[in-house]
Amino acid sequence: MDQAGERVRDRGAYREPGVARHYRDQRWSGSRHARRTDARERAIVADLLERCGALACVVDVPCGAGRFRDLLVTRSECVIECDASLAMLVEGGAARGRAAVADALALPLQAGVADLSFCFRLFHHLGTNAERSQLLAELARTSRRFVLMSYFDAATLEAWRHRLRRKMRVRHPLARAAFEALAASAGLRVVAHRPLARGIREQVVVLLEKAPLRGGA
Repeated sequence: MDQAGERVRDRGAYREPGVARHYRDQRWSGSRHARRTDARERAIVADLLERCGALACVVDVPCGAGRFRDLLVTRSECVIECDASLAMLVEGGAARGRAAVADALALPLQAGVADLSFCFRLFHHLGTNAERSQLLAELARTSRRFVLMSYFDAATLEAWRHRLRRKMRVRHPLARAAFEALAASAGLRVVAHRPLARGIREQVVVLLEKAPLRGGA
């Protein structure tokens, strides 16, 4: 199977109700490693959200089974949840009227609908710069100011180990400079760069801010 086929199969699995229930009930609590990762990621996200101040509205894409909902609603009463999987929205209990089945690369939302676009654990599944650029462009388009997201860093022990084990078909780490160049092309600058474990773990959480238009407009 080619790389595109692997991505389609990988994404399709998340549309299954059983997978959605697993994410809701077990994915982040079923092992000590999962619980540690969840706690570390949530702590980083909470800290970076605090840096953003008051937020009138947040877009969460893909929201999955609502893992970060409790953190996001502490910063904003308006949280718009989007996911390509209806099962994830249903199993996660997404609020009616503020949820949509949507592809993160083509969101059915108006430009500047939110103060912050939140995108966690999706970027590393995208295998081409065209897809990565499209996602960053959508996150920048829907946000008036901030983007809070994650990516996988290629310069880590975990990425090296996965390369040896040939797990690169469904996870695609990038060099930090390459990620920041793609973000800059979407009009985003890095405000904070927070790895889970520097040099060891792939996962990095970044807070980006939209660059001001030329002339201060």
